[in-house]
Amino acid sequence: ACSGATSSDVITGMDGEASQLSAITTSDKLVILTVGGDDIGFVPFIEACLDPLVGCASGSTAYTNAHDAITNVLPGNLATLFSDISADLGSGARVLVLGYPDILPPTGAGYWCSGVSSSNQGPAETIEGELNSAIATAVSTAGSPFEYVDPFDQFTGHELCSSVSYFNGADAFHPGYSYHPNSQGQAAYANAVETYLTNHP
Repeated sequence: ACSGATSSDVITGMDGEASQLSAITTSDKLVILTVGGDDIGFVPFIEACLDPLVGCASGSTAYTNAHDAITNVLPGNLATLFSDISADLGSGARVLVLGYPDILPPTGAGYWCSGVSSSNQGPAETIEGELNSAIATAVSTAGSPFEYVDPFDQFTGHELCSSVSYFNGADAFHPGYSYHPNSQGQAAYANAVETYLTNHP
C-alpha cells in the first residue's frame, strides 16, 4: 500500500518512485496489498461525509461519484493490476488482497463523529460495503493465486471518533495520512493477515 496511490500508480509508480511491481520477483511466495480506495476517491468521500455543509447522502455529488467509480472504473482497474501482478509471479505464490474496514462508526455503534448526520450514516456504510464487494468480486474473477482478506473484525469498535480509534483524523501537514490507519490500525491489518493465513495455510 502507498498512501494516495491508485491501482494505476501501483503499476506505473508515483511521485517519482518506481513501480511497486518492480519489487516482485519470481521467488516471492507471498504478496500482500490493499488497493482500490484511491481509485474511487475514498478520502474525499469521507471528508464529504464529515462536512455538514457538503455531506455524502444518497444522491449527493460525493455519493454519486464514489458509487459510479465503484461500478464503472474500479473493476477494470483491478483486472489490469491483477493481470500485471500475475505476470511477475513465479509458481506457488499467493497474493492476499485486503479489503477496507469501516472508517466511520456504523449504525448503532453508540458513538459518532460530530458533523455527520444520520442521512450520511447509511450511505457511508453502503459505499464502504460496495467498495469491498467490488474488490472481493475482482479477486474472485482473477482466481488463483489471488485471495481476498476481510479485516472487518479486527477494526470493529475502533472506527473514527471511538475511544481508541485505529485511524488518523484530518492531517493538514500530511494530507496523505488523513483517515488512513494509524500504528494500531496497521497492527490490526497485520493481525487480519496472520489470522487468515492461520485459517488458510
